[in-house]
Amino acid sequence: NIGKMAVCDSAFLLSSLLEAWAKGVDEVDFVFDHEPRVLHVQQKLGITYSAAISVYAFANERFVSLRTTFPASAGSEEGLRNQKELLDLALVFMTINASNQTAWNTRKRYLEPALYEKELEICAAILTRHPKSSEAWNHRKWLLSRLNDIDATNIKELLLGELRVSLAMCTKYAKNYEGWLHRLWVLEHTRGWPDREALVLGELRSNSEWLGSHVSDFSACHYQIVLLRELAAARAHPLHHLAPFHPPADQEAVIPTAGVLQKQGDDDDDDDVSVVVSVVVVVVV
Repeated sequence: NIGKMAVCDSAFLLSSLLEAWAKGVDEVDFVFDHEPRVLHVQQKLGITYSAAISVYAFANERFVSLRTTFPASAGSEEGLRNQKELLDLALVFMTINASNQTAWNTRKRYLEPALYEKELEICAAILTRHPKSSEAWNHRKWLLSRLNDIDATNIKELLLGELRVSLAMCTKYAKNYEGWLHRLWVLEHTRGWPDREALVLGELRSNSEWLGSHVSDFSACHYQIVLLRELAAARAHPLHHLAPFHPPADQEAVIPTAGVLQKQGDDDDDDDVSVVVSVVVVVVV
């Protein structure tokens, strides 16, 4: 009887979790013991630690069973139901343990292309709890690549959205290497845009301000350097004129340096564009 009660309880928690996702979730977190053990308030999903443990184990047992029997039923009505359940169980795994690569691969394998943009929203919500999950960031890259193959007309808006998502995760969780790496990937895929120089300039300005309050975030410093190189390359302007930084001896210093990049071309002041870029350098001697 106790075993049956535990199974019923886990099944109820699983159902509650999936119901919350069906209603819409934009943020996920774990909470300490609370009733109900799955909370869904204003699109915020909270799961107690005890509920996460029991529902994960229950979902895993069911997932393994389905994976074993699914190939034989593929294409049938039962197979479609099993495919939907596999997707749901994978979502549960991703919510609780974003390092579960099998879960992400299951979503890739069975998700309909029409749901790819919705999957970006789901992934963004999961990142609020697992912001440094390389699996989650790689899943976003995969989705964007597929969306670009299907219809490239909307990819620019989606990539700009990626800049907002990655900045939010990097702001909320310090030194998020995976988040900044994703940002660099997005920047790489903006090459060829007619307004790319304006985008890079905007990124330089906003990132300079951001570094002012996150001086120890080396990933952000590296992003700033990449932006400088991209701007210099766009304007065919060498960077050798930027003065090297020599720290004072026997000191730990956090010193801003500045360089001015000028647009080559006409001497007319109206056509010259300059941007002052602050690069924070941390030196320990």
